[in-house]
Amino acid sequence: MSLMGVPESDEKELLRLTLELFGVMDPEFSRAKGGSQTSTEVAQNFMAEIFGYSQGVHANRVAHPGDDIACLGQHLARLEMRLLFEEILPHIRTLELAGPIRSMCGFQTSGPKTVPIRFAMA
Repeated sequence: MSLMGVPESDEKELLRLTLELFGVMDPEFSRAKGGSQTSTEVAQNFMAEIFGYSQGVHANRVAHPGDDIACLGQHLARLEMRLLFEEILPHIRTLELAGPIRSMCGFQTSGPKTVPIRFAMA
């Protein structure tokens, strides 16, 4: 986890948050444990905690740069994109580039800035 900028002292906390995120339906890891919060409130509180933690790690990495090259959210972003395409692609008949791909390269983020596409629904 040190590659992602997570201090060794935070590994147990990050593991707990990860188990709560992916074990949301598991009674052992669920935050909802018979409380009065709705599932939306539980999710909002969880995301606020994850966001707050990530901001703290980011602030620490800015103050104390290291050799880390990974992003804490990269795996979630990949999962979101995979799920998006699994749901959308079966409904698309054709898909093609509609212009040049523009990239960006920055201190925190690098990658495609725009990928213009043209598609027809099936």
